[in-house]
Amino acid sequence: MTLWKRLSTRGAILCVAAAVTTAGVAASKGLRDTPVTSVLSDSGTVTSDGHGPYVNFTSRTDNVQSILQTSNTCCNDWILSVGSSSSRSIHVDLTNPVDTVPLTPPFATANVQGRIAVFCHAVFAGSFPAMSSGQALQCPMTVTWPVAGSNDTWRVSFTLVDTETELPLVTCVSTGSPCSHWTVDSTDALTAPNMLVARLERVSSKGNSTPVNYGDYYMSFAFEVTNP
Repeated sequence: MTLWKRLSTRGAILCVAAAVTTAGVAASKGLRDTPVTSVLSDSGTVTSDGHGPYVNFTSRTDNVQSILQTSNTCCNDWILSVGSSSSRSIHVDLTNPVDTVPLTPPFATANVQGRIAVFCHAVFAGSFPAMSSGQALQCPMTVTWPVAGSNDTWRVSFTLVDTETELPLVTCVSTGSPCSHWTVDSTDALTAPNMLVARLERVSSKGNSTPVNYGDYYMSFAFEVTNP
């Protein structure tokens, strides 16, 4: 593993943290996140809830965040979050461990009020919109959801910080510039056909504890993101 890959991936984590700070400042300058349509395949281990595309919307009782994160000066990354939604969820399957796992996972399969985030800014300046037609990038990704009865979070991580994990492939499939249509999938896997190795962790809400390692899992998925 090269040093720049380690630094780039760690930069993703630092930039996401910085984005929380800079978002308020940037928003005051009139910047807004870019709504996108997110489609999750019904086949794989991170899949749709079966209710069609996810679109960005906010109401008094229901919220879905489907965006390119453009309300800050950092990232332009893709985020799909249904953590505050009463109508939508994301299906996660944890039935395919790489080896004997050190701790029992929270479930075999379940629909979760989760969040998918793909951090292409860590490997390519400008991230999703700056990609050219046909360009493909391997980008860090996390899938997170709440721990029941706790403020902690479950996290499935695809990152080179954990050297055994593999990165999803993001491809610009639009013909115009800036890019407005992308696929995100596990077809670039090295260890198993159409599956990537990811680590399952429990992350403390205190923020100063090392995540608890629940072992590695084979994960498969196919997402499509379009603007609008």
